[in-house]
Amino acid sequence: QSAEVRKQLLPLLRQREEWAALARALAVSVEHAADKTVILNYAREAADLYHQRLDNTEEAVPVLRKAVDLAPEDRRLRALLGDSLRAAGELEEARGLLTALIEDYGRRGSAERASVHVLLAKVLHALGEHEEALQQLDVASKMDGDNVTIMQTMAQLARAAGQLERAEAALRTLLLTARRMAHDDPGQAPIGRSEVLFELSSIATA
Repeated sequence: QSAEVRKQLLPLLRQREEWAALARALAVSVEHAADKTVILNYAREAADLYHQRLDNTEEAVPVLRKAVDLAPEDRRLRALLGDSLRAAGELEEARGLLTALIEDYGRRGSAERASVHVLLAKVLHALGEHEEALQQLDVASKMDGDNVTIMQTMAQLARAAGQLERAEAALRTLLLTARRMAHDDPGQAPIGRSEVLFELSSIATA
């Protein structure tokens, strides 16, 4: 494909919402484009498609590698690459990348940093280091206490590790958060109370 053909093809694929074809075309464009800004824009769009629309995060590894090489200071790209490496089974590389990314934050806690701790927890869990994974989630919850994704992940990983009491505690915290959010803004609650109660009941009968 020539650069001109790709320029014409990408808007057409976006218009038709052919997301898989668009992601592939963007990945090819990343390999052939010469301009750094263009490469990064294509890489970000392809990565977002693989992570959010296609649920095929491992396919984003090549474009994210190139993007991180060009913009190593971009924390979001590095986090996405770490998650893609985990999905691709490159667990040690993912661990090293995410650990270094966390160290870059220094001592400053933030919701953004908390999300990286969650990604590292998933990597550690996949490596069989269950207690270390849960410790990462503890750190994340202290930085972003109302984040339901953190509590959900805590419950899932604790249950998978056979730590049912810890899973139950995470779900009860999640239930309180869900009730508060539903009270404050019923239409925007990210998780339903019935869903959490179902998970609690399944632990009780386990």
